[in-house]
Amino acid sequence: ITMAGALQHLPGIGERTLTCTGELRVLGEVIRDYREAIHGALTLREAFSVSCNNSFAALALEMGDEALRKTAESFGLNDNFLFRDLVVENSVYPTTGRDQVQVAWSGAGQGNVEMTPLHLCMTAAGVANGGVMMEPGILRAITSDRGVVRREYAPKVYKKALGEGVARAIQEAMYNVVASGTGTAARVSGLRVCGKTGSAQSTLEGQAVTHAWFVGFLDEAALPYAVSVLVEAGDSG
Repeated sequence: ITMAGALQHLPGIGERTLTCTGELRVLGEVIRDYREAIHGALTLREAFSVSCNNSFAALALEMGDEALRKTAESFGLNDNFLFRDLVVENSVYPTTGRDQVQVAWSGAGQGNVEMTPLHLCMTAAGVANGGVMMEPGILRAITSDRGVVRREYAPKVYKKALGEGVARAIQEAMYNVVASGTGTAARVSGLRVCGKTGSAQSTLEGQAVTHAWFVGFLDEAALPYAVSVLVEAGDSG
């Protein structure tokens, strides 16, 4: 989502060189990368591939909280989900109590932003679908005990989150994550797999933990599947 915001609100960002020194100081707080990595000079796509917290925190600060929030809301954060046959908890991009530290951490996918596995699956599927997010559902059809189809449910668009050009750029970035970045464990021989790893600080039974995330999709016309995996206390995606 931060990459989508940067591509839409920061002209020329795809050709710029970003710099990761291993730490970004914001209002007395230091934002570091996983295992205190230092990535040096890198492009936006490379920053995405190595999951550089510093780069995405800096991008969030550059575009500003309003632009990042509007991008998040274009994906359905802060929306009241009312789907046909499935209850989905709402996802939240905070609108109050925001300072530069919160904005920076939101850009890195952390802070007080809250998303569910299903919503992130919808997001990955939307990127794969050229920017069009679909409504999730459980029922495809209702049939009688004699096999007569009583009702069929057609796919339903939830919303248009992105333009096709931005979606394609993120598709390629997600492919690089699996091909040579933090998501190489998701590679499957003979298939074009695209994804993004992540981690989220939270509490579980009163203890501070880091949840592991992986979201992705198959860039295969015959296998139009997206996936979202959350491993509680799994540390890293």
